[in-house]
Amino acid sequence: MFSLRRLVDAIFKVLSGFAIVLFTLLFVVVMTQIILRYLFNSPLVWSDEFAQYAFIWLCFIGWLMASRNNQHIVITTVIGRLSESNRKIMLFFIEIAAIIFSCVMLYEGYAITLRNVTVSTASLFFPFAVVYAIVPVFAAVAILVSLVKILDLFVPEAAQEASENGEARS
Repeated sequence: MFSLRRLVDAIFKVLSGFAIVLFTLLFVVVMTQIILRYLFNSPLVWSDEFAQYAFIWLCFIGWLMASRNNQHIVITTVIGRLSESNRKIMLFFIEIAAIIFSCVMLYEGYAITLRNVTVSTASLFFPFAVVYAIVPVFAAVAILVSLVKILDLFVPEAAQEASENGEARS
């Protein structure tokens, strides 16, 4: 199971790098669009569409990163009043619900991606499947993140060892 954590860590290294490159590219394209539109009166045709699709991908990647690091907004009214063992059980069921949701997203995301392989974007050079591909990618990684969180709940040594090795807590 500890190889699962290493797999998730490797995936997040790639995702983090990809997010940095994509955000930088998004910033450069939007700034170039502003300069070309307002200074030279010659806007790029494709920049708005690219910005929308890049933002969609960045939102899903950010969702994964926040989920992995337990940084989502949480209301702790109920869970804060539970005993440690009941809290673990509640967190377990929360992760199971997340896995079920992710499985639905994986199935539906894969289906919608396949349906859009032959549909072209309005002004860019790739099919809409590229835009929709983030959904099954997100879902698969979210399932792995939830499995690591479940592992951390019931094998405390795994979470402790990960924090001692400088790995992100899942």
